[in-house]
Amino acid sequence: MRNSKSKTIIKIKTWKCPNCGYYQDFEPTDELMLKHFGRSGALCPSCGKTNLIRETNPDKKITISIMGEEEIDTLEVESGKRDTEGRLTMRKLTPAEKTAKIKEIRETIDKFGALEDK
Repeated sequence: MRNSKSKTIIKIKTWKCPNCGYYQDFEPTDELMLKHFGRSGALCPSCGKTNLIRETNPDKKITISIMGEEEIDTLEVESGKRDTEGRLTMRKLTPAEKTAKIKEIRETIDKFGALEDK
C-alpha cells in the first residue's frame, strides 16, 4: 500500500494514436471499445485511421495526482452561511468529515494504483 500521508502521483497505462495524438487510459479491447465508443476494434476513435498503441514514454503517460492526508487540515468547505456582503463563508472540516476524506483518499489511491503502469 502507498503512503496516503503525502500527495500521490500515479502514471497509469496509456494508449495513443500515432496519427492524431489521441490518448486514452484503458486498453483498446473489443469489449471496452464497444462500451465507450459503440464499436469494437483498436482503431482510433478520434481519427479512425490507425490502431491505438501502448504509450511507452513516461512523460506522455496519463498522470493522476491524489491529495495527501496532510492537506486535509487546509481544506475548507462552504458553511451554508453568508457574510455581510452576501458571500458564502467557509469553514474547516469537522472530525467526521476529515475521517471520511481520509477514507476517500485511501480508496482513490487503491483504485488508481491498480491502473498504474509499472
